Amino acid sequence: MSERFWPEAKASIVLLPSGEQAESLLSLAGEWTKMGLLAPALWVLPEGVREAPVGPPRVEASVLGVGHDLEAARIRVDLFEALAREPLRVVRLVKLRSAAPSRQLDAEQDAIAERVRESVRKSMPMPNPNATILEQPTELKHATLICAPTEFELQQRVDWAGGEYGAVVVASPEDRSSPWSGDAFVRENDRFVGFTLLHLASVAGLWNGIATSSFELFRREESSHQSVWISRVFVNAVLTESLGRRTAARVLEEAARPESLLVDPSVSPPPAGTAFIPDELVSGYVGDMVDGAMSLDDGALAFRPPPPESEPPRRRIGFWAQLGRFFAFSGDKLVRMPYWAWRWISSSATRRLTRALHSDEGSAVVGPQYDEVFDVRDRILLADARRVRDDEQAARAQANAPARLAHVRTTPRLWARLRELVFGSLDGSADLSDLGFGPVEGKVPVFGRVSDVLALPGEPWSPPRGAAPEGFPDRVDWYALALEDPAERLEQWIAEAAGDDVAARSRVLDDFHGWAATQDRSFVWRLLARLRAERRAAERMSQHLSAEIDRTDIPRAGKLLRLRRGFHRTMLIAWSVGALLAVLAGIGMALVARQASRDPSFEPTPWLYGLRVAMLAIVSAVVLTTLGALIRYHVGCSRFERRVALQRARLVQLGRNSRHARQEATRLASLHRQTVDWLVLLSRAIHRPWHVPEKWTLRQHYEAARGAMPFALQVATVDDDDYAATARLRGIMTDQLVVRGWRHDAFESLVREVALERGVGGGAFGLTALDEDLPHSSNHTRQMLLAALDDEAVLTRVAGPRLNALVKVAQRDDLRGGRPHVSVLGDNPLGALVRQADSVDGGGDLPWDDFLLGSLAGRSDPVTPLSATSLADLEVGERHHERVHSYLVLPQRLESKLRFASHSPVSVVPVGEGAVAPADITWRVDIAGPVPQSAVRLWSARGARRSQAPAARIVAPPQVEDTGV
Repeated sequence: MSERFWPEAKASIVLLPSGEQAESLLSLAGEWTKMGLLAPALWVLPEGVREAPVGPPRVEASVLGVGHDLEAARIRVDLFEALAREPLRVVRLVKLRSAAPSRQLDAEQDAIAERVRESVRKSMPMPNPNATILEQPTELKHATLICAPTEFELQQRVDWAGGEYGAVVVASPEDRSSPWSGDAFVRENDRFVGFTLLHLASVAGLWNGIATSSFELFRREESSHQSVWISRVFVNAVLTESLGRRTAARVLEEAARPESLLVDPSVSPPPAGTAFIPDELVSGYVGDMVDGAMSLDDGALAFRPPPPESEPPRRRIGFWAQLGRFFAFSGDKLVRMPYWAWRWISSSATRRLTRALHSDEGSAVVGPQYDEVFDVRDRILLADARRVRDDEQAARAQANAPARLAHVRTTPRLWARLRELVFGSLDGSADLSDLGFGPVEGKVPVFGRVSDVLALPGEPWSPPRGAAPEGFPDRVDWYALALEDPAERLEQWIAEAAGDDVAARSRVLDDFHGWAATQDRSFVWRLLARLRAERRAAERMSQHLSAEIDRTDIPRAGKLLRLRRGFHRTMLIAWSVGALLAVLAGIGMALVARQASRDPSFEPTPWLYGLRVAMLAIVSAVVLTTLGALIRYHVGCSRFERRVALQRARLVQLGRNSRHARQEATRLASLHRQTVDWLVLLSRAIHRPWHVPEKWTLRQHYEAARGAMPFALQVATVDDDDYAATARLRGIMTDQLVVRGWRHDAFESLVREVALERGVGGGAFGLTALDEDLPHSSNHTRQMLLAALDDEAVLTRVAGPRLNALVKVAQRDDLRGGRPHVSVLGDNPLGALVRQADSVDGGGDLPWDDFLLGSLAGRSDPVTPLSATSLADLEVGERHHERVHSYLVLPQRLESKLRFASHSPVSVVPVGEGAVAPADITWRVDIAGPVPQSAVRLWSARGARRSQAPAARIVAPPQVEDTGV
């Protein structure tokens, strides 16, 4: 269950009169609530009660409080829904009747109050019939408060006074700063509103930190019919938030400035559990941080190069299969030789005929071209070669294809880890052990300066007008740095200059280097340079692969023609020479045979043997030459076929890799821009986590509240001149604020406040939604959050809870222990006259506890009678106003400082100091009663006149009931 709203499970319902008086009371109650004097209550106006056609009425109640911007807030709620949200032990229903000469009677208040009372009674949980009163789940208490100026008398009947439920309390019409001070009387002026609210807060139990009402202090069962109680109230309060709030505002203001000494490693300690990185190690940690960022989400921010090119495997053929294929190839080539010889001869004839009849510049060519005729095997190889061109066109189309949505896809893990990396490196809010920030001796290393991680993105560099290269950006910010290196552009621009232009352009480069020197050691600068290098690598790879496609050498048909011609030329020469030598050998053999026939003595055998051997050698040479030519021809065709296969495979890989590189360049361009957006958002959130309004740092004078503050309410604030107390507060608050993860907590609060501002709930706007704002599917949450960083109202609401938390810590750990001197609020005309003693001592300041005891202690007999002006003249002698019992409600530590006689009619009600309240309050209630109604001056005028003139004729009273105002 969430933290309960009602202190000690006690809620008060205040039924106000209608008209201007109620609005004045609510306005002043808002001021007192802002000061920290009043606790929340349900304020009901008669105008807020609307009867329903069926069922109970609808009752609108106002709840006063302080918003996140520390301004008074008024929330309107349904009364019964507010009571139903949490269990309550006590519900007080207080009806206010305030009579004044300028007010008209409110005849409807009785009926409305009774309707509300009856509905509230039905709303309470039903009691257990077997339980005692103390065991009932919720106790409903009724009270009526009547306030009027001094000596004010109603001129009409007041029969309603005897019919009220619960206690009827009449505020004693006196206004004094203590029981021993003079009476300033209660008059019809601004103080009357404060007087009424003073008694109303007492009867309804609204004093902050004191969950008790005045009519709970005495035994109401003693109240008899037609009797009332007369009450006098004194309240002394020290606004503990006065100095604490201003100091806390200054601490928040300092913490929001990255260059503040409040979070500087040279003069400030690190948050508990962390250790500042020494200056000499900052560069190394920044480098590890950049490497860690590039490795996030499996290296999503880095260029992922395509796989290296690989050759397709060669076909494997069996031994005998290869011989068969070779012999088939050889036979085909040998068999086709006559055909090719005829084609060559006919081609020569057709070329001569073309030159003879058409010339080389004629309109026709006779016959087919010899070089354009191929056999079946060649046509198969050339068909594969032509497919290379198709593959080239397909590869070029792939290289130029635009990236699709799926190519820029990322995961929320990248942005979540990048956010954790940035915040964790500054405040230790995340476990970054895997990114180079492992604990050292149990402490997490963090950067002590924000500038080591994030430079302020709102400080770009702009070149002088007209003094920059063409196309150079007008302002160099993080986005421009992520695209290119401005220094390289400027250096190239200087290299192109001549004469005096070199010096002028060099000054521009020096100015840029001066600006870059303030940021180039930071994480964001190095990361942007790394992103730029990664994207440029992808772009260069894409350009290189596209150029490789353009440089692809497509196999031509001429290669096969050259192989065929070479084979035929070899065959022609070999066979021609072989034939010639064979003819010569045959002629030799014929001559030998002829010589042998003519000359019987001639021995032909050796000659014939030699010629036969020569003939065999010639045939063998021709056969070997033919075989060698066929092998060379086959090798050439195989190489041609392999080259075609390699080119086709390479083109496929080039197209795929070029497309991959192009997609990577597109992916990185989109991803890196969103990375810059994310870094800009995080940097701005870190440089300005909240907004501290100037009025928070100023001393509040409570002008509106002081003008309506009765003398019975004394308020003081903590003295600002106590430098030691201020220094202690500053140290305590800094230790409380600057803890491990404080920057990330502020960022989460900012996201929640933006969600509330835009009315977005259910996880639609939060850290998860920010992490899921992906380039391919944006939910625009980052854009909305970036716009909210300029909304001071949202940033103020981020600072509000932190300021309240710091104030409470200061109240608990310092103010309640040291309790410095306090200064009393209020305008005293006599203060313009400075006494001699004051000029020496400084005067004006009081010890904390002495101020709180001002109306409680200091006299041995602390009880004084109430003002006789509250009683009718004829009833003063009955001494009702002297039978007074005092109730002192004070912090427990002050109980021992009270000094009064043991027989004094005083009851001390100590209040524990465990809870932290914005005001340290002592409260005194003087009660007289029960008093007969006839003894109260407020409605005794008519009776007094009757007693003074008994012979007068009795006139029937007018038929109008006096309900009060």
